[in-house]
Amino acid sequence: MSRKKICLNRIVAALLSIVLMLAMVCIAPAGDAKAAEPGLYITGGMAHVQNIGDSNAQIVKENGIDTLVLGTRGRGLRVERINVNISNTTGLAGTLQYRVHIQNVGWTGWINAGTPAGTYGRSYRLEGIQFRLTEELAKVYDVRYCAHIQNYGDNQGWVYNGALAGTTGESKRLEEIKVQIVKKGQVEVAPSISYRVHRQSYGWESKWAKNGEVSGTTGQSKRLEAISITVNDNVYSGGVTYATHVQNYGWMSAVQDGQLSGTQGESKRLEAIRISLTGDLANVYDVYYRVHAQDVGWMGWAKNGEDAGTSGGSKRLEAIQIVIVPKGNDAPSSYYKGVTAVTNECFKEFKATTQSFPVSDGANNSYNAGFEEEVLRLVNIERTSRGLAALTMPEDLRAVARVRAKETVTLFEHSRPDGRSCFTALDDAGIDYWTCGENIAMGYTTPQSVVNGWMNSDGHRRNILNPNFEELGVGCYKDSKGRYYWAQMFLTR
Repeated sequence: MSRKKICLNRIVAALLSIVLMLAMVCIAPAGDAKAAEPGLYITGGMAHVQNIGDSNAQIVKENGIDTLVLGTRGRGLRVERINVNISNTTGLAGTLQYRVHIQNVGWTGWINAGTPAGTYGRSYRLEGIQFRLTEELAKVYDVRYCAHIQNYGDNQGWVYNGALAGTTGESKRLEEIKVQIVKKGQVEVAPSISYRVHRQSYGWESKWAKNGEVSGTTGQSKRLEAISITVNDNVYSGGVTYATHVQNYGWMSAVQDGQLSGTQGESKRLEAIRISLTGDLANVYDVYYRVHAQDVGWMGWAKNGEDAGTSGGSKRLEAIQIVIVPKGNDAPSSYYKGVTAVTNECFKEFKATTQSFPVSDGANNSYNAGFEEEVLRLVNIERTSRGLAALTMPEDLRAVARVRAKETVTLFEHSRPDGRSCFTALDDAGIDYWTCGENIAMGYTTPQSVVNGWMNSDGHRRNILNPNFEELGVGCYKDSKGRYYWAQMFLTR
């Protein structure tokens, strides 16, 4: 055999061997072949981050679940815009939607996955975010997400299916957002309710109370000024709605799912609250709640929209507990999570004061209501021009100020003609208070002149501009000689 033929045979054999090896590598038994399962997946996303610009999101494993991570952690940088992409090979109708709460803008509308949400080039922070699935996808999958919030970190925890992650009305930036899509039942979550309050002097709590924990304070005489409530559940659709009764405003419009109810920066107390579940949750669970009210203490449990608190007595709410209970189960006990109610009543209505005050106590002696109202207006101009909350004038406090104005005709001092303190006039009127102060004056013939006089006196000025006061009673009394006597009674109940 020639050398050329031997070489050719060797080349053919080598080629056959390579083909056989490739066949062994590429052809696997049918039973071992794997294809991507149909499903709903997050495939990527983008966050526009302060000082960084557009940044591709990462997909990492967290507890074995693919997790989209948007933004940064530990750098104090705001997220300004986000975009989330998904792949839906389930054959089910629907998509992922999200909306964001933007600084100076508020809530956007719901936006489909693949479309940016937020702003570009305006340096506006995202403050809150919600995700939801729609149509058939919502019946098979859950979307769960967690926000890393300025000052609060991860304290809010994971929320589901349209619940608020982040805050509104607090000027807190979102720094990082995590998003997961899981099949229903893949992550078991017992239904829970989370809430936190804005407290006098302290502001918003940094941690969310959950499932009957106490939110607020007791023994410190601090009013609740606002509240935010969220239900977390991945089985039943629905949420929570709530309304508060606010000092001077009465019942506010109901809000839902993490929104702020009450006021912020106005020093207004919450006096009562009502809470209800919505959607399928309302068919399966009851919501119970009870409050700690000024001069009353812990009250009884209210249920499913009942009023909890007080009315007619100007009593502040100081703390609250909220819990959800499966329908058919007993209500929480009077002693619950270390707290004991002092009454079974969940709501108490105080009768309005029946104390009256005269317009005149004689032919030439009279009170001037118009002057009193003008003093209140002028005082509030002084306060609000300095960023302080305006004061209100309840009629019971005006009556006390009128008593004091007339008493100064006999004794122009901060004590009464019988030798008692001026503040015993509040006790005589049945007014409970946390702190108070008094200004008096005589001889001034107009509201503007008496307010100018007080503002030019350090002690009187301090009372007028005291940020802790909420109410002002004004008394203007003219004696038989035509001389005016003035009294201001400042109060926080």
